[in-house]
Amino acid sequence: MKFSNTAYLKKILHNKPKLIAEMLQLILTETPVAIEQMNKFVIAADWNSLLSKIHYIKPTLELIGLSKDIILVATKIENYAEEQENLDLIPKQLVKLENALSEACVELEQELLLIKKLKY
Repeated sequence: MKFSNTAYLKKILHNKPKLIAEMLQLILTETPVAIEQMNKFVIAADWNSLLSKIHYIKPTLELIGLSKDIILVATKIENYAEEQENLDLIPKQLVKLENALSEACVELEQELLLIKKLKY
């Protein structure tokens, strides 16, 4: 089962391999950092920072073609943090998001290697 779909990313970057490679590299660099930060915010019960970070990362989820179910998980986290309700559900939702992003990043790394092999 694939977690990512780069069709939208390729479309908005006009199928230009160099731009696609640069964007994939940026996503692969920033995503693990964002996940680590979100985990720290949950541990610290810093809901405003979590809200800010999840809001920041949501467009990336769509850009890399994650499923609507995973985008819904991110939306739930965002809503829970904003309303400061169901806070006990956030850690489990964050694990779902983290797992999907980890799998997607593996796929994106393979895509990036393929682009680099073709020497864009």
